[in-house]
Amino acid sequence: MTNEIYVTDIETTGTDPKTDEIIEIGSQKWINPQPSFGVEGPDEQTSWVKFSALVRPNQSVPAETSAIHHLTDWHLSEALDLSDVLTDFTYKMHPRPIFAAHNSTFEASFLEASLAEKGVKPRWICTYKLALHLFPDAPSHSNSSLFYFLGVFKNLPEFWESFLQKNRLHRAWPDAYITTQLLNIFLNYVSIPEALRISSAPALLPKVNFTKDHRGKKWAQMDESFLTWVLHPDRDFDADVIHTAQYWLDKAKQEDE
Repeated sequence: MTNEIYVTDIETTGTDPKTDEIIEIGSQKWINPQPSFGVEGPDEQTSWVKFSALVRPNQSVPAETSAIHHLTDWHLSEALDLSDVLTDFTYKMHPRPIFAAHNSTFEASFLEASLAEKGVKPRWICTYKLALHLFPDAPSHSNSSLFYFLGVFKNLPEFWESFLQKNRLHRAWPDAYITTQLLNIFLNYVSIPEALRISSAPALLPKVNFTKDHRGKKWAQMDESFLTWVLHPDRDFDADVIHTAQYWLDKAKQEDE
């Protein structure tokens, strides 16, 4: 097991890895992870190494995407291309490193093929899935919401106020840094091997996030007809939704016996 975790975030031109491109990579390398409930700084046991780079894409950044991260063609005009950025990023990297990201499926979908060209095949920790597992009743499982819900800001308000003034969220490295603080908390409850196992399995979702009549309601409250509808082969739901619907349908059938 490697003693480094690369907590990573990317910004892109859109959400489809088949047609869109990475325009920024930010990563916080956590060396010798020693989790705590505060903000960790460099010391003899654990340390952080920052990586941040813009990436020049082969397409223009759509206005609606710039509105999220505020990166435009102007910002990227003199950036390196993705291959060169990843050459720098993966320099001396273990061939099977541990990466972490909030909703790692997204980062993996954009990064894995290009990382493989550099001889790197990461294992992924998903802090979104860890949050669902550890804090299923949190009001939201977004990065920013968990940052406040778990008291990260409250622990060191002066530090975080300064950080948020200097760093724009929805940019790659600041978001990766926030994710690092969440992972720092989560690893007090689960080991790294457990985190990898949870991250590789479908998540049990707390609330439905689709259809007008069901959005925002708890999956545990859904009736068998709705669960059966979700599981129909013609539906195109992701693995987490299918797993959750099957879990609650099986549970309902057991209770009926």
